[in-house]
Amino acid sequence: MVNKELANNYAELLTAKEKAALHPDNQGFAWKYNQLNTLYQDAVLKAKLPKEELVEIEKQGEFLHEQYEKEQEEANLYKEVYKKNVLNKLEGTKEEKEYKEAYKHNVLAFLDKDPDEKQETRMGKEKKNKK
Repeated sequence: MVNKELANNYAELLTAKEKAALHPDNQGFAWKYNQLNTLYQDAVLKAKLPKEELVEIEKQGEFLHEQYEKEQEEANLYKEVYKKNVLNKLEGTKEEKEYKEAYKHNVLAFLDKDPDEKQETRMGKEKKNKK
């Protein structure tokens, strides 16, 4: 149980170290890294583990850290794909856009006609519907 906790703590330490390196101007990340480093070193000293076992624990921690990074990348990729799919559904297909544009032009053209022309157009449609 102690080994698993140490591996998780080491993985958290690596994540904090990475964030502190990526954002050197943010003192919060540096503070968090220092806190986690202190806690990890204290836990290692209290556990009194042999060096070989400690190396194995750190390898497990690195593996957990890499696994966490992969999960984050997959989550970000999923978010991007989902966002693109939603935007595509909202925008519609090319045919839908063309149809909407043509319909808009027809409506605008109809609105620009004189009232007499509109009446003729309606009468023509009514005659077609009666046939």
